[in-house]
Amino acid sequence: TVMRTLYKQRLIIPNMELLRTPIESKAYEELLRGRFSISLARQWDINHTKKIIKDLINSHEYVVEKEKTEIIIEDFNVRWYQITVYYYFDPRKKKLEFTINNDIKLQIQKVLEENNIKFSYPRQVREVEAS
Repeated sequence: TVMRTLYKQRLIIPNMELLRTPIESKAYEELLRGRFSISLARQWDINHTKKIIKDLINSHEYVVEKEKTEIIIEDFNVRWYQITVYYYFDPRKKKLEFTINNDIKLQIQKVLEENNIKFSYPRQVREVEAS
């Protein structure tokens, strides 16, 4: 059997393998978990920032089961926090996770700028000796 992925790639799957393996179609699932990560500068109060982000995500029209929205600190150092956001959405409403993530990230950027909270990114410092 030849199947095509979302990215238009063709996959050849042996028929016996296809019969033995359950196929999950995202278009017919009732609930999927979306996820994305962002980096925030560390000088801001993380609990306040997490509350702002969580409220914003839960106000999005395609996010469902809002009580299950989670924000987890994945990594941090002296300068930044790396947070990962988990939320649930209904794919039957014809909205892709990528599109929802884009919408939410743009809204987060706008709200954080209004609250004077800056994004950050992992930095590397290299020292070069003059020869």
